[in-house]
Amino acid sequence: MLNVASDGTVSAIDAATGATRWWRVAVASSPTVAGAAVYVGGSDERLRAIDGATGRERWRVRLGGVLVSSPAVHGESVYLGGTQRAGRSRRPGFSP
Repeated sequence: MLNVASDGTVSAIDAATGATRWWRVAVASSPTVAGAAVYVGGSDERLRAIDGATGRERWRVRLGGVLVSSPAVHGESVYLGGTQRAGRSRRPGFSP
């Protein structure tokens, strides 16, 4: 289960125990889950792919502007909008 707090953190909560499994900061968008990955747009202008089980960052890319829309995943592409423009990130060899 994911929790997004008003202070810009997203955390994974174990549904059985209520314990926090991992957390990340600088989140400006609601997270999107696709496969084993969690995608979030940040106030630091970066789109991140986070491993849903471990919280480890798989990759990140700077797109410019605060990324406020929730990412949308289609195939190997991740789409989202920000305060400066809309963007798309494609990572070959990475399946969402």
